[in-house]
Amino acid sequence: MFSNNDNFSQDLPIFISNLSSNNRNFIPFLFALQSDTDDADIVNQIIFDHGLSLQIYENNIPNQNPQKASVKALQNLLNASPMLDTDVLLKGLARNKRCVCRVEVFNEQGKMIPGTGFLVSPNQVLTNYHVIEPVLNTPELLERVKCRFDYEKSINNTEFTSGTEFQISQDNPVALSSNYSSYDDYGEPNLNIEYPKDQCDYALLNLEEKVGELPFGLNAENTFNGKERGWINLKKYDDENNRNVLILQHPEGQSQKLAIGLNKIIGFSSQKRRFRYEVNTMHGSSGAPVFNEKFELIGLHNMGDPRYIPEFNQGININTILIDLSIKNYNPTICTG
Repeated sequence: MFSNNDNFSQDLPIFISNLSSNNRNFIPFLFALQSDTDDADIVNQIIFDHGLSLQIYENNIPNQNPQKASVKALQNLLNASPMLDTDVLLKGLARNKRCVCRVEVFNEQGKMIPGTGFLVSPNQVLTNYHVIEPVLNTPELLERVKCRFDYEKSINNTEFTSGTEFQISQDNPVALSSNYSSYDDYGEPNLNIEYPKDQCDYALLNLEEKVGELPFGLNAENTFNGKERGWINLKKYDDENNRNVLILQHPEGQSQKLAIGLNKIIGFSSQKRRFRYEVNTMHGSSGAPVFNEKFELIGLHNMGDPRYIPEFNQGININTILIDLSIKNYNPTICTG
């Protein structure tokens, strides 16, 4: 078949990347390719890399007789969920969780309205516009906003650390922002609409300190040679085939949680400015970073289905935010307070 093609391993990924795991017409072809070629290992690796799946027995294919499992196929892929590389997952989690914070906004009665945010430069936190909207026009409340890092719990559900809080800049608290759209506000159920390109529901907060350059963790203040906290770089994301979601968040203001949804992206808006997923979030999760399974930043979580029986949560495509920041001449060295 393809086994005599010297460019097999280079050409096939381009072809398979255009397939969908839901396109059943290709399953017989992929099965035959996996069974007949001498390069089955290459085919299997490509299938894993692209989030596709094969089932050795597929009873729902018209006119397709059940296939006898080969020795190599006694363990089968049952769905489109990828297997995760443990090293990538654990290192990605360790690297990124320390950049995520609980955004603490207080109303006039002193009640905390929690949100989530994450460092995108040494002293800037990205969150949702609607998280800080209640205090934007009240300077005395805006200056009380805090970002709490390292708020985590141990395995037995006792408090491991209450975290470290940092004040937002008193002179220039909000570097840049973009309001949300009416579709975000009332939870438009129809995703096949064009969201306004200049309504991205984000706020870029300046911190008083360069938190990303400070050591982190327990007794960090007594650590003189500790590793810097770091930050999550904002950069364009290009993989349109990704369907996997990981969200680091502070739901209901609780200690940091990780929600995982493999093959759980369910749709994009007409201009791909919003995307939706079947991954759990709660009040307080707004402003959380949305990653793929490799911990590459793909979006900013901003809302959930408001209906009594919800069907989706939603994020803003990180590329949409980057375009808006570019139009506003965003430069971390200029915007920092």
